[in-house]
Amino acid sequence: MFIHIKFLTKNSDSKTCFIPKDIFNTLKLKEEIKYGLHVGQLSKKVYVKPNKDNDSKSMYLSQDIVNKLCLLFDITLNIWKKDNDIYLGPVVGIIQNSRYVAAIKEGEPHISAQIYAKENRKAHCLLYFLTPRDISYAHNKLHGYYFEYKDNKWKEKDFPVPDVIYDRCSVIDVVENLSKKYKTLQLITHISHN
Repeated sequence: MFIHIKFLTKNSDSKTCFIPKDIFNTLKLKEEIKYGLHVGQLSKKVYVKPNKDNDSKSMYLSQDIVNKLCLLFDITLNIWKKDNDIYLGPVVGIIQNSRYVAAIKEGEPHISAQIYAKENRKAHCLLYFLTPRDISYAHNKLHGYYFEYKDNKWKEKDFPVPDVIYDRCSVIDVVENLSKKYKTLQLITHISHN
């Protein structure tokens, strides 16, 4: 199930989000319960209410929630629920070497980055690229680069520690340290055979 992320007005309650009534009912949500809203390894407690408008595809979040969860505006993500937790994502971080990420930053990404971005449009993940130097163990955020479909260009920002790390440059010690800190982090390692 997919949902489009949008902002609420500035004066909105920062602890309440609104989702389409059909998704609210499908997920069997209740207005009086405070849910954990998860994006990667970040979470925030929120109340969820069914949206009274006819917009059947959008989830409206306050700027506070979007900032806390390092979400992108105007992105479509998967949504699912487990117990009293709602998940948006999954968040996928692809660790690459510094030359690869520098090419993204310069607007001349490798063909594989273009393919990942194109395929992600169908998968509806929060996908970003980073280098081992972009990893900070002190925060639950990582700096990375993503493709902005609306503007048709690569941009940078802080992201939550992902649900899945795809290690494309074999930095085993860095990835192992992350997986020790974040027990639910899934790891995929690319091993090149020369």
